[in-house]
Amino acid sequence: MEVLPISLDDIEELKELQPEGWPDIIPHFTFYINSSFCDPIKFIRGKRIIGIGCAIRYTSTAWLGHIIVHKEFRNQGLGSHITKTLVERLQNTGCKTISLIATDLGEPVYQKLGFIKETDYHFLKKEGAEILSYDHTLISHNATGFEEQTLLMDKLVWDEDRTLLLQPHLKDAKFCIENNKLKGFYLPTLGEGLIIATDSASGIELLKYRVETHNTAVLPAQNEAAIQFLLEINFKHLRTAARMRLGPATGFKAKMLFNRIGGNVG
Repeated sequence: MEVLPISLDDIEELKELQPEGWPDIIPHFTFYINSSFCDPIKFIRGKRIIGIGCAIRYTSTAWLGHIIVHKEFRNQGLGSHITKTLVERLQNTGCKTISLIATDLGEPVYQKLGFIKETDYHFLKKEGAEILSYDHTLISHNATGFEEQTLLMDKLVWDEDRTLLLQPHLKDAKFCIENNKLKGFYLPTLGEGLIIATDSASGIELLKYRVETHNTAVLPAQNEAAIQFLLEINFKHLRTAARMRLGPATGFKAKMLFNRIGGNVG
């Protein structure tokens, strides 16, 4: 079995690996191919792509995303092999901590490879069309002067340097500002719409803004205030998924995450 980088020439064939019930994987792999900090790889048997996956590298940390096995080759240990290959490639470049969001089927596979569960992410969906009012005096659409503070706040929460991931989306950011101080931010164009805030009140104001256009939310179990708020406005709990890591714990501050980016980067 051959392991090679995924290129744009592979995009059409990748459609055969689209898992049922997942968002379209093609935009993600197009992003990976065009991003210097991503390592998308394919596993080839004969002339067919039978498995794929990607490592998203920061400095000493990384994430694994879109580990997918072709439906005709499942239950043969290939998912485990893809994961081990990505882990080895990362560790060979000095990566210390590797994280991922596991599906129910994937969690026991990752446990056998040494990953440990850190927390659960809660998936919620809104029922009905209730309109909420957010405090317009707190939400700013002007990024001027807050770009660096935004990157610093993200690093404080994640304990990872995700500058390359976030930077292209700062121009479209929404900010929660109080007394000219950044209290939180929302990046609507980054994945599912990242929301980070230093306190519950600011995070919930940004959530109110987001739910005007979105009827789903995904956030960690530790953010009890945000989960309770969503339940009170007719969001229903759908399921959970485990956030797992291999290597030393980072200083991830789960209570400050009010909506994730996606299953590939948390």
